[in-house]
Amino acid sequence: MRQTLLLLLLFFCLFFPLQAEEKPIPHQNSIRIQLAVPPFEARISVGIFSPEGLLIRKLAELVPDSRLQVGLNGFEFSWDGKNDLGKEVPPGIYSIIGTAAGALQPELVRVEGNDWRAEFGNDLPIARILALSRVDQFRLALLAKLINEQYVVFVYDTFREELIWSRILPKFPTGRWILGRPSARWLGLLHQRSVLILDPANGQQLICGDLPPSTSSATSMFLLSDRLLLTGPWGVRHFSLIGLQEFPSHWNFSNPALLVFQKDNTVGALDENRNLWIKKSLDLEFQKQFEGWKFEDLSPSAEETFWAIGFSVAENYRQAVGEFSLREGFLRELSQVSMPGFPLQIEFNPDSKVLFLHFRSEEADSVILGIYKSPLDERWREFFRRRILLPDGKLPDGFEFLPRSLNFASEAGLEIASKVRNWRLVYRISGEVSLELESGLRVADLMRTEYADAVQAKMEEDTLLLRVLEPGATLIWKFSGLPQKIAWLDGGEVIWPPPAPPPGSN
Repeated sequence: MRQTLLLLLLFFCLFFPLQAEEKPIPHQNSIRIQLAVPPFEARISVGIFSPEGLLIRKLAELVPDSRLQVGLNGFEFSWDGKNDLGKEVPPGIYSIIGTAAGALQPELVRVEGNDWRAEFGNDLPIARILALSRVDQFRLALLAKLINEQYVVFVYDTFREELIWSRILPKFPTGRWILGRPSARWLGLLHQRSVLILDPANGQQLICGDLPPSTSSATSMFLLSDRLLLTGPWGVRHFSLIGLQEFPSHWNFSNPALLVFQKDNTVGALDENRNLWIKKSLDLEFQKQFEGWKFEDLSPSAEETFWAIGFSVAENYRQAVGEFSLREGFLRELSQVSMPGFPLQIEFNPDSKVLFLHFRSEEADSVILGIYKSPLDERWREFFRRRILLPDGKLPDGFEFLPRSLNFASEAGLEIASKVRNWRLVYRISGEVSLELESGLRVADLMRTEYADAVQAKMEEDTLLLRVLEPGATLIWKFSGLPQKIAWLDGGEVIWPPPAPPPGSN
């Protein structure tokens, strides 16, 4: 019986072999990729490209080479067969392309349109002159805003054309700094109700303190020898410089826009409608003057005269810069000097006969003009001019830029791109300026700017020139030897899914 069962089992194995169920052999979970190490320190970008040449997966983008894994044959990466959305790609042959970008340090070639660059450099350039105030014969105190939105106050010698001192002011989330009209001893600054009094000679702090909270809406400030005067919607208030104690005061109109002082305590004030009011003493009432004129700014001259920026009502509001007398009215117009724009502020030094004017125009954000009256022929002559031009996009001679294209569908928002050799130069609305492959893989970040749409590019042999329009100036930056500082890392082609390993292989 036992032998019979063994014979039957042998018969079945010989003539009816067991059929094993065929199952697909699973492919590997990832593909190993190796790329050569460049001969210089670099940031590495690596991408997987579809058979149609589209970038489907970024394995690295601007990663420092020190943070990558390095094997015997170079950088090591792995790919799991998925795209940037996490979905597995269809079978096919895919390309591996990488780039290595060395240090791309820009060199400032030229600055256009900002005459204050020599004093303040290129890291924190002045973007706008906000106010000026006379210190002595040729020295001006100026309040300006830097390109990083901080305020700076500085004293400048316009005769020697040199910076005497500068001081960065504290940055506050709200409010603005106001520059006071100084006396010979004081230079005053006001932020809401915080007072800062400096020595005009060296910028050293002399007085610092807070006024009552109700003064935080002040619009202008003037300094006497021992008093501080403020204007605002409440009228005029004055305080002692020592201790900042308030004196009682009475004014017969509210919200004056400006105060100016003559000798013997004569006070001139502009109301909100730019009418001029005068009173001969702090104890007297104001009287309205010059019915036919509206004034933008005033600066005392002699005892009963002053220089002003005004508008003649009778002449259809014709603008004039001229000298006025409290007794005789309009005396003379400053007609011998070409005006470079719309005058905003005027400062006159009666001792040296020097007149400073602050202008703004369609081309210039700020122009400071200094003129003097020649003792030989009594003519006004220019001796000082400093400008900050608006970034209006005017091209310098011989500077032809690469054409640009717009992309509104970018993940990062608006993009503006130019073709540069085998790359795209991309200016993003976020402020980044970078080099990319045509597919979108980022090769190198060049710089950041607040105005991405105001960047223009030019390629000269192996040098990339960028013209960056900023609030304070137009800058020409140079990136030299670009092809030598960017290397291609060719990873060849890979098949996805990878072929099954041969039988018996581990």
